[in-house]
Amino acid sequence: MEIPKRISHKDLSKFQQHTHVTKVLDSIIEQTEELFLIRNPQFKFNQNYTDELSKFRNTLFPTRERSDEYGEWFYFPWNGIVAHFLPENEWYELRTARNRDLISIEEQENFRNLTIGIAGLSVGSHIALTISMMGGSKNMVLADPDTVGPSNLNRIRATALDIGINKAIVTAQQIYQIDPYANIVVLENGVDESDISSFFEQLPLGLLIEETDKLSLKVKLREEARKRRVPVVMGTDNGDGAIIDVERYDLHNNLQIFNGLIGDITSES
Repeated sequence: MEIPKRISHKDLSKFQQHTHVTKVLDSIIEQTEELFLIRNPQFKFNQNYTDELSKFRNTLFPTRERSDEYGEWFYFPWNGIVAHFLPENEWYELRTARNRDLISIEEQENFRNLTIGIAGLSVGSHIALTISMMGGSKNMVLADPDTVGPSNLNRIRATALDIGINKAIVTAQQIYQIDPYANIVVLENGVDESDISSFFEQLPLGLLIEETDKLSLKVKLREEARKRRVPVVMGTDNGDGAIIDVERYDLHNNLQIFNGLIGDITSES
């Protein structure tokens, strides 16, 4: 799939001459004001902080005109939009500010640096998007061979405009619009049962979230995860209920598949 393209502001006009741009969005002033309030919470309910905000912005860019050169501009090829973002570290700080004290700084950094593979992007799409919204894993591998259909719209965060597009691509596009600094590998053909190892090697996985439909594939993914000592998490519906499965192969490399709840099953059996 096409990924967001970085553009320097000085090249933006030239870029627009040769590329179809539908809209240019620049909210850097709003972004810097919120960043200021996050770093200076004493002004949150005080409307008289104009001078302090101006001083803060001057540390980032000397004049309003120079704000165009601050941060990064990204072009999103699937919708033709160009948007302006804070630099990566500040964008990350802004997006995760309200996680503070819910999880520790160290936990937040570990969450950000964890590489997650998600197999199955129906239920998995919600998991991937929630992780991204929380400022979690920057690096993801998304695998699903199916496209969005009309009947999927009751359970997937997609629109009618996404019908016919691969589910992993739709999910990746939404993540990039939350975090253009993300690093996503999309496997449009899903996980290859004949070459399970390749799914784990696109990016070195620290966690597998398994949301596939085929039992043999579920087992093969777990066998490979156990061999590599990668923990597995699965959430699935069970009629009116739900099943949450956690398999800590990172802690117990002799753990049975599905924690042994269906016997000593193997992919061959």
